[in-house]
Amino acid sequence: MTEIITEQKKLDALCKELEKERFITVDTEFIRDSSYWAKLCLIQVAAGDREDIVEAIDPLAEGLDLSPFHALLQNPEILKVMHGCRQDIEIFFHETGNMPQSVFDTQIAGMVCGFGDQISYEKLVKHLVGADIDKSSRFTNWQKRPLNDKQLSYALSDVTYLRDIFKNMETTLEKNERGDWIIEEHQLLLNPDTYDLNPENAWKRLKIRTNKKDVIARLQVLSAWRETLAQRRNRPRARIMRDDVIQNLALQSLKTIKDFNKTRHFPKDIAEKDLEALLADIKKAKEPRELPPPPKPYRGASNQAMATIELLRVLLKYTCEEHHIAPKLLATAPELEAIAQQDNADVPALKGWRYQIFGEKALALKNGEYGVAIKDGKVKFFPISPNALK
Repeated sequence: MTEIITEQKKLDALCKELEKERFITVDTEFIRDSSYWAKLCLIQVAAGDREDIVEAIDPLAEGLDLSPFHALLQNPEILKVMHGCRQDIEIFFHETGNMPQSVFDTQIAGMVCGFGDQISYEKLVKHLVGADIDKSSRFTNWQKRPLNDKQLSYALSDVTYLRDIFKNMETTLEKNERGDWIIEEHQLLLNPDTYDLNPENAWKRLKIRTNKKDVIARLQVLSAWRETLAQRRNRPRARIMRDDVIQNLALQSLKTIKDFNKTRHFPKDIAEKDLEALLADIKKAKEPRELPPPPKPYRGASNQAMATIELLRVLLKYTCEEHHIAPKLLATAPELEAIAQQDNADVPALKGWRYQIFGEKALALKNGEYGVAIKDGKVKFFPISPNALK
């Protein structure tokens, strides 16, 4: 019978052993189906180079202090290997107020190791380890105790195979000298602003379709009110009020509580005191606290520009296949449009390593110094000017 760590002495001893490791693998199980805040139900951790250390920690155990484990997460000398870990990072950050340090996300690394965008853990296990994961326990109610051996085996597989996956990717990145290629993505992953849940900033998640200051001001008030209420009730924000309802309310002149009910899909379970507070804030909202960034000017794509964009897309696909890299990491569709319209566009594709393998060729192609042909049924790109690649 696999045991979960529920006692402080065992957790302390485990963390003391893990402090000696070069890297550890980490995963969590949590529930967030009907709540605003994720409920952490299980933590899985394994030592990087010791196969005998694979444990599950019970964060629901009464009196268990997770501080020793959080100290491991914040230790910059120990690399934390995880997969698709944005939600895990969010949980740890909001539980402790501190961001984990030295994190390696195998899903991010997969984008420069030839596995495309957002490869699943199961596919990595199959491809790099040659094993299959039993998914029958995927929809376990992780807060229910006791967990049986099958459930725990499934949970622990998320950190055991991860050791071999990391070692494989580490070797590949060293061989191809691509470790720097994923630095920006990891920096974004560990940026506290990525997990900002301040109600005052909630409006930034909305699509602003107007430049009218009074409407923007009401959008800010409405979104902040919804976020505050969602956090207080611990309910998903969409179950408090949908985005389209907020957009519709912001367009209206709301003078009484009855006016809210004139909007379709307005929730019926909002307390009158909450509506009164919202109405008072809306009436005060004359000027936005902050204006959204102005939309980037779009000159309208001419036939020539459209042709350039299409050629750049072909070059992007060609480059990604040549270097076994995910297109999402190299350049986005808006970036291609920007390059087509401006040689000095302020986009990542024209900077650093992206420029070296794609941006320079993209500008040369756009300016008639790089050509494209089909040979033996395959697309080929080639320089047609001495200045094509300086």
